[in-house]
Amino acid sequence: MLPNQFHANSMSELLNLDQMREISGLEFMQGILDGRYPSPPIGKTLGYYLTKVAEGRVVFSGAPSFDAFNPMGTVHGGWYGTLLDSAMACAVMTEPSMLARDHWLLSAMVWAVVRRNSC
Repeated sequence: MLPNQFHANSMSELLNLDQMREISGLEFMQGILDGRYPSPPIGKTLGYYLTKVAEGRVVFSGAPSFDAFNPMGTVHGGWYGTLLDSAMACAVMTEPSMLARDHWLLSAMVWAVVRRNSC
């Protein structure tokens, strides 16, 4: 994790919907990278963190702990899947076409619902 970043430890530390509507998706992701906003707790749980943010692109870095290993002694595919899901959803949020505040927020929420219901 970068020195200025921190993870949220409770729901009250996360931005609420009204706060998120005040900024673009790119500003939101840049705020996490800069340490102005907390990183989500899933990154702490799975051992990854945000390292780069640009329009339409985010980069996460991390290493799975032994807790992410499967019975065959390799990293469980769910670790990679979660990392990929985070990267794709966050990259969508930073797209210039998503700069309308409600649009990026709604798009991220719809993506999460579609993703969850398609499994």
